[in-house]
Amino acid sequence: KEEDFHNTKMVDLRREVLAILVGGSPAPGVNGVISAVAIEAINSNCIVIGFVEGWRRLKLGRSSPVPIKIAEIASIHSKGGSFLRTSKEQLSTDLEVDNALRTIEYRRVRYLITIGGTDTAYSAYLLSQAAKLGNYELSVVHVPKTIFSDLPLPRDAKTFGFSTAREMGTRIIGNLYEDSRTMDRWYIVSVIGAKAGHLCLGIGKSSAATLTLIAEEFEYPVRLSDIVDHVDVCMLKREAMNKHYGIVLLAEGLVDKMEEKDIKELFGSVDDGHAELARRVTQELLKRIRERKKPVPRIIPRDLGFELRAADPNATDRELARDLGYGAARDLLAGGSGHMVTMQGQNMISIEFEDLLDPDTGKTQIKRVNTSSLGFQVAKTYMIRLLESDLKNPDLLYRLAVAARMEVDEFVKRYKHVV
Repeated sequence: KEEDFHNTKMVDLRREVLAILVGGSPAPGVNGVISAVAIEAINSNCIVIGFVEGWRRLKLGRSSPVPIKIAEIASIHSKGGSFLRTSKEQLSTDLEVDNALRTIEYRRVRYLITIGGTDTAYSAYLLSQAAKLGNYELSVVHVPKTIFSDLPLPRDAKTFGFSTAREMGTRIIGNLYEDSRTMDRWYIVSVIGAKAGHLCLGIGKSSAATLTLIAEEFEYPVRLSDIVDHVDVCMLKREAMNKHYGIVLLAEGLVDKMEEKDIKELFGSVDDGHAELARRVTQELLKRIRERKKPVPRIIPRDLGFELRAADPNATDRELARDLGYGAARDLLAGGSGHMVTMQGQNMISIEFEDLLDPDTGKTQIKRVNTSSLGFQVAKTYMIRLLESDLKNPDLLYRLAVAARMEVDEFVKRYKHVV
């Protein structure tokens, strides 16, 4: 209507637009990055918008950008979740990349900051490449976020999310461990992290879990029976020590390392396997114990994961998020593009998108746990595992065999592979 037209506020088309997008799962500290980026960009005379739900709408050629004002985001750095929400959907086809680029161009975006993990970094790389090929002037910088610490960063590089998730997970597992000790029971807990075992191992190490198993320590393919053997002999060794309680952590990535036919037969799908791993291991343990004609202990399966993702960030992650957000904005506005920013010591160092790619797969590399490292060896030292020295200790070996209702030779033959 004519009156609506005359009442419309004029837009200053001379100002450049900076957009923020959050992809993948939530991570503590996301809002700190959004806040720092927006404040610096607005103070540099940019219009700042946010694309809601990551790539989900952009890949369809749609968008509902949210204009971002300082008053709205000045104090969100201490809050969990994501001011712009998020989605695990990524750009995977040429059409989706082209839809996203055209939509971004329609919104006059000159600068784009993506916040996410390995998959979002790869989508940002595809978009950056498409912009170059299409001669569209779009500068893209990626800010790494992860609760899994699985991004291919230099050893001294830091990002946000992991510290809070590990800290909160450690508190939860510590409480469960105390409950297990008080009530003489076992907890079998699957921990989120399909691609790498850093979070599971970090929580297990920090909380002094009785046993922690991650995919990296197993050869492909992982068998459910192998996992159960490790947990079973841990429980037997505790029983030989006259302790009838404990807590076992299982990285959900153990499922991903199984053969496809085993996954389908045991769980139906990988996602269902993540959800059912602790319960299935518990069922197998109870079955073995009943076959031994022994009193059945209380074994409780649990999952640990989603409650860690949207937690309020701790001080470490708040500081890192602000550093990365401010640095990414300054980098973009100074002409930077086509890379991921990282904090190494007190300085921001960029890593080109191409340097993040795995030469074999063409996708972003995954940083997995180095099982030859001192850190992993320390973690194993404080777990209850069957050791080579246990098999040479006649007294302990006899007690282990008694606990398993086996002859000594039979026990050694059955469980020596877990050493």
